[in-house]
Amino acid sequence: MNFTARPELVWRFIERAVALVDSDDGMGRIAAGPLEHLLGWHGEAFIARVEERAMRDPKFARVLTGVWRYLMSESIWARVRALQARVSDPLLAFIPFDTSDGDG
Repeated sequence: MNFTARPELVWRFIERAVALVDSDDGMGRIAAGPLEHLLGWHGEAFIARVEERAMRDPKFARVLTGVWRYLMSESIWARVRALQARVSDPLLAFIPFDTSDGDG
């Protein structure tokens, strides 16, 4: 799905998956898969939605802490890092090692 689905379909999948997920492992898989991919390939089109959702949905914000830079532009990555910094209980196993370049 990550590489072939339309971005809008990926976004709807992410929203539903986050609503249903009930474990840190599951959250990490959403973060490191579809969410990271969406932001890497379509960040400019989706970052505002990601920001809005993270501000109103603590569970979504927590999932976002598992996202690494991947192919994100510097500006998109900076916005993601700002959202991640707001989460008091990040996904510990998925926190990016290198916050400067995201190569983790």
